[in-house]
Amino acid sequence: MHNLVTGCSSCGENTEVSPFLLGTTVIPCCKNCQLEIKNTISENQNNIQNTNNNIIGGVVDGFIGALLGSIVLILIYQMNYIAAISGLAIAICCIKCYSCLLESLI
Repeated sequence: MHNLVTGCSSCGENTEVSPFLLGTTVIPCCKNCQLEIKNTISENQNNIQNTNNNIIGGVVDGFIGALLGSIVLILIYQMNYIAAISGLAIAICCIKCYSCLLESLI
């Protein structure tokens, strides 16, 4: 009548599927895809746990980024634009500087 076919939502293979809970979403997957997803999740968790965070370096990098953003603030102020734009620029510079310099320290 409707010609519906059961298949894996991950690989598209027409095999027997079972529900797989990923976060808060239920995904119909085959056993192979479930194993691949579980392995990928565990690898990502191990990578996150093995990263070394240098808190002092991060604070210094964020401060440097905020100083760079403050220069943008002064330039925008001289052009008589809205201060909210400059606050956004400071936040972006702070975050970008932190992430870029943190990668160079690792």
